[in-house]
Amino acid sequence: MNKISKREIDVEKLAENLKFKKYKKKKLEYEFVNFDDLEPLTYSKSEKERKIETITSDGKETTNTASKEDFIFCGPTGEKYVLKQPKVKKMYTGKIKETLTPEQSPRLVAKYNDKEAMFKASWGENTIIKPGDYLLKEQDGSGYYRVAKKEFELTYDLCWQINNFIVY
Repeated sequence: MNKISKREIDVEKLAENLKFKKYKKKKLEYEFVNFDDLEPLTYSKSEKERKIETITSDGKETTNTASKEDFIFCGPTGEKYVLKQPKVKKMYTGKIKETLTPEQSPRLVAKYNDKEAMFKASWGENTIIKPGDYLLKEQDGSGYYRVAKKEFELTYDLCWQINNFIVY
């Protein structure tokens, strides 16, 4: 059986053609646990290098390698994702190894409605994007990543900017 490859796209060109809006993450609480105890809305510190597959409610999204000292978060549908410690400190509030809450500055987000495709995510691995998903710009401008439709709806709120005030 021949493996069918997904259409690969240039994420920078894709982003040029999308309309980005500001969203903020919901104030979900993530509890620190041992790696073997990861379940929705928990996180752990990796004690060794390990491959982490991100499986969302609609299937496999991507693979990432957690190095020793990286953090693995488990989102609301059980999807796991890897964050380096400096990024955790920028994207979450609270004390590491205790309860963390997403920091509340707006993120730039665009809805994707084209055909299923693959692109290179900000961590260097291929990731899938499907119609109805969301493309998010890294807060430091270093790239883009996908959030599946269901996971996005569970973790983000739209916010509007009116006369330099942000309304949620």
